[in-house]
Amino acid sequence: MRALLAILGLTVVVWALVAGWPQVVHAVSALRGANVPLMATAVVAQAGALAMLGRVYRQCVATSGGRVSERDAAGVALRAYAVSRMLPGGGAAAAIFAAQRLRRGGVADGPAVTGVALTGVITMTTLAMIVGLMALQAAADPWWAVAILGVGAFAGAGGGLLLLHAGGARRRLLGVAGRLRRRPALAVWASALEALAERPPRPGAVAAAVGCSAAAWVCELAALWLAIAAVGATLPMSTVALALGAANAAVAVPHTPGGIGVVEVAMTGTFAALGVQAAPALAGVLAYRLVAFWVPVAVGASLLACDGVRRRRRS
Repeated sequence: MRALLAILGLTVVVWALVAGWPQVVHAVSALRGANVPLMATAVVAQAGALAMLGRVYRQCVATSGGRVSERDAAGVALRAYAVSRMLPGGGAAAAIFAAQRLRRGGVADGPAVTGVALTGVITMTTLAMIVGLMALQAAADPWWAVAILGVGAFAGAGGGLLLLHAGGARRRLLGVAGRLRRRPALAVWASALEALAERPPRPGAVAAAVGCSAAAWVCELAALWLAIAAVGATLPMSTVALALGAANAAVAVPHTPGGIGVVEVAMTGTFAALGVQAAPALAGVLAYRLVAFWVPVAVGASLLACDGVRRRRRS
């Protein structure tokens, strides 16, 4: 079984490389005249985004009473990021992998599953908020609308936390968990619901996770802006934010590993719709993909390979 999984994993990696190799070649060609200091800064910004993602995992696990070290959380984040980019619809596979990795690291089932699920909700909600705020600000400088959107989002999050702390909601969660317990395959989800009912998310930990998620997306936006600037194009941050939102929306629907080809089309199309010339837009997107996709995936895949070698030696 392990050999079959290893062959399947290798096949997926080889397929991803073959499918994406033309993109790598084009990106390298575009980078020949790129500004090296700006590209290096983009790499640093992307590393910062992944580091902050690790902190989001850590804070989300802490909301349900679990504990994970910052180093282990960073390792989970980087490996899960690589898994999500190497498989079609890899977000679900990355979530399962992250939960299993946390459980192997000593985190109980409930906090591990709850933490991973909360990480996904917070990161996507935060991105939507940032893109929405940027779009509103770019439309006609309507700061009153931005303020209303921000206050509404925080009010909704606060209301959700209060609801989870209410006795009725907790009893319902325990009731659902009891029904799931009857099916062994769903026992992990039952543990997560029980942990959520017994220890509703602490507002402080949730606020910290939201802050880390916002910082991660700001770093991601900076990496995209810097990569585009490195090939000679300068765009408003609002335009960059809309393109990043379009790319993540495209990746949410399973097509190819890491959205290879899909992300490039979505981002370049968004830039073109906003009035950016196609050639510099495509060059900037390819440069960004080299920074935000190929480099992190190479590092994460190397770590996963090392993990596999260590497991084989132990067995």
